[in-house]
Amino acid sequence: MNKKYRIITCLVMLLGVQSVWADTTLVRVKPLVEVLQQVSYSAPADVVNEQHVSLSTELAGVLEALHVQVGDSVLKGQEVAALECQDYRLSQAQAKQGVSALASQVTLAQQQFKRTRTLQKSGSASIELLNQRQTELSALTAQLKGQKIQVQQAQRNTNRCVIKAPFDGVVTDVMTAQGAYLPVGASLVKLLNVKQAEVSARLLPKQVVALQTGAKIYLKVAAEKYPVSIRASIPLINQAARTQEVRLNFTNHTALSGASGELVWQSSLSSIPPEYLVRRGGSLGVMLAEKGIARFIVLANAKEGQTVELETTAESRLSSTSANNVMLIVQGQHVLEEGDKIEVEVAGINNDSKDEVKADAGAPAQ
Repeated sequence: MNKKYRIITCLVMLLGVQSVWADTTLVRVKPLVEVLQQVSYSAPADVVNEQHVSLSTELAGVLEALHVQVGDSVLKGQEVAALECQDYRLSQAQAKQGVSALASQVTLAQQQFKRTRTLQKSGSASIELLNQRQTELSALTAQLKGQKIQVQQAQRNTNRCVIKAPFDGVVTDVMTAQGAYLPVGASLVKLLNVKQAEVSARLLPKQVVALQTGAKIYLKVAAEKYPVSIRASIPLINQAARTQEVRLNFTNHTALSGASGELVWQSSLSSIPPEYLVRRGGSLGVMLAEKGIARFIVLANAKEGQTVELETTAESRLSSTSANNVMLIVQGQHVLEEGDKIEVEVAGINNDSKDEVKADAGAPAQ
């Protein structure tokens, strides 16, 4: 009987251990902070430059000199070209002579007006004569002012004979030659302000929001990366493409105007790779290990096969600073249900430190 009793007791104990094992699932976990990623976004973008202008003549005349060639750099105010200006200088000199002549007449009229006013006070001149002298003085004074304006206009025309650079830039095209007769408004050269280049990207409204809250924004052209910052978001949606234009400034070195590339930026929100997602009860989420129990956390904005950003209130426990202590189940999560008992095997950690990590992960009590 004693032998039979011992056999029965052993069988009962063995069945009990198997029952415990059957209720516990072996899983692997990782600290959540090791799994979280920063998602990068990209969109086509171009380097645009509105300060690429044609320098034109404001006067008609023969081009006397052209001081630049394609590729030359010029400074603001530097002389680029000059027209033959002799006719305009003669007009200016003639206008100045007119001023001198009228100034003399005004001086004489002032003297006559003063003399007539003195005589009128003593009764030697009539009021009508005084009014006549005053009218003559006023008319000559007005003519003198008009002639001075003509002098100013002649001076402006003389200055316009010289075409100067309106800003620092580089000559990209020459459209005439020395000796050519140019009408008013004829183009001379094209000038590019290399300091005014900026990035233009047309994004979907959702991308605009992500860009405004993003980090590490840069323009990628071939293998080169150019850091940029948002200057403005144009408050207009293109009806055909349903996109919004965003303009960005270069923060360091500048790409060539006209270049095309990709605008790249990182999301400011942490994200979880899609391979760790599980579906339970019609919702997608992740499995956490808490004190030897599997806990299912719903990720409201998760989609099958896509990286999911931690942006909702329900996910605050994952994206908070306490995420350093959160353990994510990375193997065995697909067979678990909320509340299942688990036995934790920590991924990527050697056996010597396994017990310590298991304690942090909340291994089940014995």
